[in-house]
Amino acid sequence: MPIEAWLPVGFSLPDGAKTRLPVQSGDAWQIVETAGYGRALLVKAELVNRWAEAHLTDWGAWQTFKFGADSLYALTSGGGSWLSPVNDSRSPDSKSEALAFAVSLRETRVREAAAPLHDAIYVESISRLLPTYSLTSPQPDDVVLGSFLTGGVPVSVHATRRIRALTAWLGESGLNDVIRQSGVAPAVASEGPATNEEGGERKPFTLAGRPMLEQFFREHVIDIIENADRYRKLGIEFPSAILLHGPPGCGKTFAVERLIEYLGWPSFSIDSTSIGSPFIHETSRKVAEVFERAIKDAPAVLKIDEMEAYLADREMGAGSSHHRVEDVNVHPTLISNRR
Repeated sequence: MPIEAWLPVGFSLPDGAKTRLPVQSGDAWQIVETAGYGRALLVKAELVNRWAEAHLTDWGAWQTFKFGADSLYALTSGGGSWLSPVNDSRSPDSKSEALAFAVSLRETRVREAAAPLHDAIYVESISRLLPTYSLTSPQPDDVVLGSFLTGGVPVSVHATRRIRALTAWLGESGLNDVIRQSGVAPAVASEGPATNEEGGERKPFTLAGRPMLEQFFREHVIDIIENADRYRKLGIEFPSAILLHGPPGCGKTFAVERLIEYLGWPSFSIDSTSIGSPFIHETSRKVAEVFERAIKDAPAVLKIDEMEAYLADREMGAGSSHHRVEDVNVHPTLISNRR
C-alpha cells in the first residue's frame, strides 16, 4: 500500500534538500528520499520532545519548519549514511557498518536504559537508535543486534553457533568485536539445548498460538535431542525429517525459526530463489552443496522452503521437465546417503 506523503515531491527543506517519495512511515515520523540519493527523517513535535527529554538528540541537530498547520522537524542524511528503521530487513555490507550500528546501540543505552529499540530508527549520522514507542512486542538488545546483523532474523547474539553461521561474512573475530562495541554481553558458547547461556536450566520451548505444533516439536525433535541416551537404547539416533504443510502465512517458517533459535544450531535454507535453475543438473548441484555445508556443521537444521515451487511431480517428467524430476530424486538420495 502506498505511503501517504506528508510533504509534496520537490519540497525544499531548510537546508536546501528537496524531498521525494516516502519510503517508511509511522504515526509520528516519516522517512523520505531526497535528491542526490539521500534521505530525510521527518518527525512531529511530540516524538522529538520525547527524544530530547531522554537526551537522545540535541535540538541543534534538527531543522524546524512549518507545513500548513503542522510544525515539523527534519534531519537529513547523505546517501552513504544509514537512515532507516532497525527492522527494515536490510543487513550491513561490511564490518564497518556493523560496528557503526553497535556503537549507536551502546551510545543510545548510555542515555536511555529502558526504552525498547526493536522499533527504533537507526540514524548513523548522530550514532543513535531513536525509539518510536510502538505497541509491538519488545525484544531484548541481544536480539535487536542479532536481527540487524542478519537482515531481520530474530536471533540473539547469545545463540553462538547460529549467529556465527548467519554472519559468516563477518567472521568470528569481527562478530566478537561488534558485540563488544555494542555493550551487549558477549555470546557464550552453549553445549546443547538443555542449558542456557548462564549454565542454568533452559526455558521450555514455546510456540505461541500453535499448541499442537509446539507439542509435536517437543515430542519428535526436542525430547529426542535432550534425552539422546534414552532414545538411543530404543534404536532412535536422531529426529527424522519433518514436513509442514499449510496455506501461505499460517506460520510454518516462523515455527521452524523458533525451533532453530531454541536449539541454537547452525541453520541452512533451500528455497526456489536460491537454488532453482532452468539448466540441467544445476539445481541438483546447488542442493548437494547446501547438504554438504549442513553436514560439515552438524548438528544443524536444514530448512527446505516451498518445495513445490521447484520440484515437479515424478509422473510429469517427460520432455523438457526431465531435469526437474532429477531434482526430485536428488533429495531422498542425499538424505539416505548422509544420515
